Amino acid sequence: MAEKRFQVGTIHALGRDEGAGRRASTLSKSRTRLKYFYNFDVVEHPGTSLEGIEDDELVFLYAFPDEPLRAQLVERGNPVICGFFFTPEGVFHTWQYERQDFLRRCGVRVLAADDMSFLRKYALAAVLKRYMREKRVTAFERAASFTWDEPVAKAGLAPFGVALEGLPVEKLLDYRRIHSDEVEEVTDRLLPAASRAISRDEVKEAVRLYWFLKRLPDNLAVTVKCLDKGVSAKLMDGEFLVTPCLAAALLGEECVGFGGEGDWISAFSSFVVQYLTERPCFMTNVYPQAIHPAWGNHLQVAASQLAENQVVLCHCAYVGAVPPSLAASWRLVRKMDLAHQNMGVMVDATLAPGRYSLARFNTHVDAMSVFEGTVSETRDTGLYHGRVLAVLDLDYSSRALSHHLVSHHQIVFPGSADELTELLEVAGIPAERIR
Repeated sequence: MAEKRFQVGTIHALGRDEGAGRRASTLSKSRTRLKYFYNFDVVEHPGTSLEGIEDDELVFLYAFPDEPLRAQLVERGNPVICGFFFTPEGVFHTWQYERQDFLRRCGVRVLAADDMSFLRKYALAAVLKRYMREKRVTAFERAASFTWDEPVAKAGLAPFGVALEGLPVEKLLDYRRIHSDEVEEVTDRLLPAASRAISRDEVKEAVRLYWFLKRLPDNLAVTVKCLDKGVSAKLMDGEFLVTPCLAAALLGEECVGFGGEGDWISAFSSFVVQYLTERPCFMTNVYPQAIHPAWGNHLQVAASQLAENQVVLCHCAYVGAVPPSLAASWRLVRKMDLAHQNMGVMVDATLAPGRYSLARFNTHVDAMSVFEGTVSETRDTGLYHGRVLAVLDLDYSSRALSHHLVSHHQIVFPGSADELTELLEVAGIPAERIR
């Protein structure tokens, strides 16, 4: 994910002339540091005026801002990166924290971190809302019977300037027009991981669908009402069914959100998580203690097999549409469920033991719920509905999680929930941390 160098905006560099009294090496270091922000175009401005710069665009300051510029920054609310926080050797200046505190108490929105790569993440987070503006989430056959299609939920996208566009599943069939060398290359790369029962044509059709969804213009995320039998019937291609499962896994490392079952809130959540953390992610179902009897019958796993602080991660018979780059091991298998008549290509993945975080916007899309745990094992049960399960150990009772869970659909990614919470704060998105 860190190598995806899509452009998200512009950094406006001010005050180079004002810093002329400083050592030339210091100014040179400042210019070099701007290269860390490779997701941005850099525009140099003479002087220290914000004229021609929009309110939510990033500003880089070579020199400490005088009172008129501070007043402009406070009034306009531009996020600011300060080149003068660093010494000519490229480390934090001794008095950086005092300068940072002074500017913030004046009302300037300062982004600061002693790690340049993380400072770039702050910069990305600061312009997230600007980047999303006038883009959309695309839903093929929205699931009208769920809370995520209520007017109040759809209205939740409005503050982000994001539209929800509903399209008939027939439009999804446009993927069949996709013919490119890239599709052939991806197909050949994936084919060695396919089970013997899966043909190259099946893998190629799934890759064509992925390529089509990836290239939707001005699109942040996509969802398909994939469990609907009518949708499945239209996605039949000759003797095999093309499901979006493999596409979902591949999109999970392309900074394109995906949500299954028409769940556009999970799709939107997936995009935001990928954008902010720059890590692959996927949607899964979380089954806590509170609903053990229900999921126990469905997944054929007894509640007694889990400790009180454990939950199960499982979606469509497997851990989820896990991106290959996130899996400890993976292969392409037949999708196992009645809705798809045991057809379609799915990623059967094992997660490496370790810390993972889970996140999703609530049903009003006005805050993101975030929690974390430790994947202790991935179980290959061989059973029908819960063939492969990941067991997540919480630091508290799963009943406490049930009390705060906003959905059984959650977006899983490797890493710290605290880091995502911090980046959400910089992005101006409320986070509800479950502990």
